[in-house]
Amino acid sequence: SPVDWGLRQTRSKDKNVQGVAIVRALIEQLQPDVLVLPEYALPGVKRGPRLRRLHHLIATYAAGQAIDVRRYSRADVRKTFAKAGAVTRQEIAEVIAGQVHAFTHRLPPVRKLWMSEDGRMSLFDAAALSFTYFSERGLLPDECF
Repeated sequence: SPVDWGLRQTRSKDKNVQGVAIVRALIEQLQPDVLVLPEYALPGVKRGPRLRRLHHLIATYAAGQAIDVRRYSRADVRKTFAKAGAVTRQEIAEVIAGQVHAFTHRLPPVRKLWMSEDGRMSLFDAAALSFTYFSERGLLPDECF
């Protein structure tokens, strides 16, 4: 069951400083045991240096708070959801919406080629990372997929 979801935006000149402050506040509020992040260090991952640095700062802060940090690639997520026959991000989002009823009404419509990505898709990307973490640990029931 989701505890907190939504988007946090940074509008300052130094987005990484504000981004880390937002994550620190969430960590202090929610007291997680694990922080799950997308893997950006692999070759071929198209993320800019600012975002890579932000993820490094967040992971370093979390590790300093004795929080276990796990990173998963898109391939890891796809492998997890392959059990349900879901390969694309939209298909993965649909599987998640079928399991997490609080997200059902947030499922974006199927994206057409000329459409920009719906901002709600990041919610499902984060949930997919969580599902991957729990699946890796054998903590998801078989009926999830």
